[in-house]
Amino acid sequence: MLIRAMVLATFLLAGLAQATADSVPKLDLTPTCRGAATNDPLMRQNVKSCLRAEDVARAQLARTWKRFPREDRGFCTQSATMGGIASYVQLLTCLELRQYARTLKSSTGASASAK
Repeated sequence: MLIRAMVLATFLLAGLAQATADSVPKLDLTPTCRGAATNDPLMRQNVKSCLRAEDVARAQLARTWKRFPREDRGFCTQSATMGGIASYVQLLTCLELRQYARTLKSSTGASASAK
């Protein structure tokens, strides 16, 4: 019985991860922005400016989401929501870094094989 429950939970979580990878996830930014404002010793960051930055990142993600590979979208979504902190800025940065690393790897591999 326990094995059946574990298998069912695995399939449900896999389906949830796939659904998450298909569209920009809805993140609760309030804890993230409150924490950023509280931990900013110079008080340059407030909740409103944090939310604005997150909205800009979410808008960019909405325009470019499908351009990123599904596995990157899933990986970066998990990364950007770890530990109860969620951030579209972090999600976008993760996706862009993975894309850049892939591009760099392929261009380095191409130049190395040409020698």
